Amino acid sequence: MDSADLLALDWGTTSVRAYRLAADGTVVGRRHDDRGASKLTPDAFRGVLEDLAASLDAGSLPVIACGMAGSKEGWAPAPYLPCPVGLHDLARAVLSPPDRPDVRIVPGLCLEDEGLGDVMRGEEIQALGVEAPAARFTVLAPGTHSKWIRREGDRIVGFRTFLTGELFAAVRDATLMGRGMATPGQDDRAFLDGVRLGFDDPALTATLFQVRVRRLAGTLDGAGAADLLSGLLVGAEMAGGLGEVDGPLVLVGTPALTARYALALEALGRPAAKVVDAEVAVAAGLHRLWRALS
Repeated sequence: MDSADLLALDWGTTSVRAYRLAADGTVVGRRHDDRGASKLTPDAFRGVLEDLAASLDAGSLPVIACGMAGSKEGWAPAPYLPCPVGLHDLARAVLSPPDRPDVRIVPGLCLEDEGLGDVMRGEEIQALGVEAPAARFTVLAPGTHSKWIRREGDRIVGFRTFLTGELFAAVRDATLMGRGMATPGQDDRAFLDGVRLGFDDPALTATLFQVRVRRLAGTLDGAGAADLLSGLLVGAEMAGGLGEVDGPLVLVGTPALTARYALALEALGRPAAKVVDAEVAVAAGLHRLWRALS
């Protein structure tokens, strides 16, 4: 299988990102489209792919896709592989949709513990796209569902999911406490106050009520309330995740989100060894996987 020019897709729930990659993995073109997997029926994926390929002059290139294209509601269901998993394990398990047999869809990963213990799709490619800072290290990929992924060499040996981003959105958008909240990222002091409180106090449902109490007391405005809520949830996540970290910690995500997590880690005395943009990591991971298919 030729590892020259490649069209690599990271198909998320709400959007899809496409990368045209040169033979050495360099990104030479990229597109973002809001037609994520949750908005498509299985027979609609092909049309979105063709639109993206045409916009990148990549209609004749081989295609590899990770993320929700392989979910049960996606283009072609790709089963979860149980950890530990490396690139060659993923390469052996890729599959193709019936309407585009030339497309390779990457399976997700799971943990098995008397049944299905945890799952992920897409973040495993980010983790495998990161240059290893040590033989053992942890990749922290914050987001709607934050993933703490443990790598040993070129293999993912375990991971844990935290509902941080989705829970923040649920509290802000559907509770009394969320009324009048601004966008987080404006009040570092409130954020770090929340981080420390969420980290130190395991009673998360009690600490969350501090957002309401402080608003009533007049010590928080809408921006401060959003950052306190964010900090409480991130701090609780750190309390659960940091205890399982083995080796250096690498942050992978969007610049805005990794900046907030880096601030929290610094405040807790556990700074990240390095920070990697999620787009860089996923493009590198898909390129490495394509080479493993060769």
